[in-house]
Amino acid sequence: MTTKTTKPIDVADARDAGEEPAKFPDFPPRDDVQNTNYIYSQSTITALMNYLGNPDTTYVGSETPLAWTASVRKGVLIPDLMVARNCDAARLDAQDGYEMRSQPGPPEFVLKVASRFTRRSGIIPPRGLEGDRLICGAYEPI
Repeated sequence: MTTKTTKPIDVADARDAGEEPAKFPDFPPRDDVQNTNYIYSQSTITALMNYLGNPDTTYVGSETPLAWTASVRKGVLIPDLMVARNCDAARLDAQDGYEMRSQPGPPEFVLKVASRFTRRSGIIPPRGLEGDRLICGAYEPI
């Protein structure tokens, strides 16, 4: 049985709509070492961001809300690692998250590590490793 984990993306150009960017709702802050707010700028994340592309259009980070729109809390993924190249990094900072409808495209890489809690909550399927690949505008399981 194949499980689709994402929906096809129909990218609307919210960037040109002239609207103020919606901010993601406040999520409980994390004060552990996985939170990029607590990692120095000379970190491996900064080095990876510089290696992958232009720092003004490349985002590499963790614990950043990711969803189609910032105006809802349901369906928001907070990945352990996300890489987005050719994105509007200033908008991402202004929104405190990655709103796919107002970015040029989806992130290129998203990693969510499942814990026993996420599995018990039914958030993560029981398989050990799974992923999707964007093909012709729709995500398909790898």
